[in-house]
Amino acid sequence: MSDHSKVRMTAKSEAPSFAEMLRESVGCAAFVVTQGGRITACAREAERLLGFKQGQAAKAGAFSLLPPTLQQIIREATVSNCPVTDRSVALPATRILTGKLHVSAVPVQSNTGKRQIVVVLNGMSVPHQLEQN
Repeated sequence: MSDHSKVRMTAKSEAPSFAEMLRESVGCAAFVVTQGGRITACAREAERLLGFKQGQAAKAGAFSLLPPTLQQIIREATVSNCPVTDRSVALPATRILTGKLHVSAVPVQSNTGKRQIVVVLNGMSVPHQLEQN
């Protein structure tokens, strides 16, 4: 086997661990909140980014567990009925991802005519750390 082939095989075998590192450090996820502040749908990745256990976001009172700045962004989108985009929310150090989340909150109307807020989270801690170095 040539050295070139060995390098290619090594790169391929390392790819999953690199991909896993990216998944752990760069998150993108969404969840849905009713006007009353109940989280009705939450992607597992959103739970992970917010430090929730699986299924915890769907429980009553989960909205109050969100970082206060994230709660405020959701309230702003609810009251204004306009998208709130590209805001930053600092995460407490106890969360799985440290750093900031870029947040967008977009009001939408459901099939039943009820207004809900779709919240999109983008965690960018590692790219930001790489930029700093």
